[in-house]
Amino acid sequence: MDKKQHGLVNLLRDIRWQISIHLPIGHSYIPQDIIFKVLDSYFENRQMSVKILFAELPYSVMGTRHHFDRLIKSNWIEIRKSDSDARVRIVKPSTKLLKRLNLLTMNLEKTFFEHQTKFDLNFISNGSLQSPIVKGFEDRQI
Repeated sequence: MDKKQHGLVNLLRDIRWQISIHLPIGHSYIPQDIIFKVLDSYFENRQMSVKILFAELPYSVMGTRHHFDRLIKSNWIEIRKSDSDARVRIVKPSTKLLKRLNLLTMNLEKTFFEHQTKFDLNFISNGSLQSPIVKGFEDRQI
């Protein structure tokens, strides 16, 4: 169990490091949460207004506004007027953010593969022929 937990800690560390390289994540979770909310709405093909974004985040309006403005100024997210109501401002990811997300996805796929390979090698060296992840898929009833 200790090796599995140690492997998980290393995987989480690598994920955090990859995210910090590709996304504008600093000392606060606020920019990360803003980016995740904006990307969620983008991939779910629904419009996210600035008002809804701020309401859905568990932070103060002032703290959110500071990070939100920084993300706009550094071209990570964009604002446009709603087609149905000119008073509503819609937030969407910038091309820059989508390109960085693509790079992050490719790097994380490599990271997951490397960690899965280490995980599988540990099980093989411990006398098991398969990792529980692979075995779990075989045991599933469809």
